Amino acid sequence: MQERHSGTIEPPSASIVRRARRTIWSSGVYRRTRWIGASITRPLRRLDISIIYSKDLTSYTGISDVKLKLDIARCASLDELDEPARLGRPDPRRLELFRSRMRDGCACFVARVGSTMVGYDWIRLRPGVDDGDMIALGKNEVFTFDAYVAEDWRGARVHRAMGAAMLLFAREQGYTTAYTKVGIFNRRSQKSTRRNGWTPSGCVLRVSRGRGWPVIALYGSSHPLCRWFEARAPKVELQSPRG
Repeated sequence: MQERHSGTIEPPSASIVRRARRTIWSSGVYRRTRWIGASITRPLRRLDISIIYSKDLTSYTGISDVKLKLDIARCASLDELDEPARLGRPDPRRLELFRSRMRDGCACFVARVGSTMVGYDWIRLRPGVDDGDMIALGKNEVFTFDAYVAEDWRGARVHRAMGAAMLLFAREQGYTTAYTKVGIFNRRSQKSTRRNGWTPSGCVLRVSRGRGWPVIALYGSSHPLCRWFEARAPKVELQSPRG
């Protein structure tokens, strides 16, 4: 592991709230309700409307209000992806996906509380394809995506701490601009993204069809997202990963 960052001690009140959430989220009724809701809405997932956000990294200094004691590190090898790939709902394809991302210029950051891994987050450091989109990054640009926090630890700002660690890493490597996308109906993530200093740069409609997602800009710019087979090599300046 590399690039370690630590938080502060968790107050007793936060521990009580987290245990209450854990009781609710681990209940059979809650999990069954989520499964039913996911089944009902599955046909609608062929449509995705997201806000593209950007962030200037030249003066980024991170955050200081995460009260949970976290150990955040960057995975330094393919072998270190085994543990984060086991987080969340079991998926036999996840480990190979994670490994292909690392080979393709992405970095994975993980968060631990003691010896327990509680989350992961990804950052793309060069152009490449992910989730059917061509992430056509320009020079000194990065793209953050696919964050996951274990249900028992949500609400403790784990995601915010991992994101800050990734952006500090990118700035130290000489990158100047970061991008991310958030689903327009994910109100909680929209609110937290804006609160963390990200600026909206566009709104895109992505339609799942065949091998890729057609990307349509509803307003502003869709950069750095585009339909992967529309990207032309001369327009995408590949750069060597610096991490």
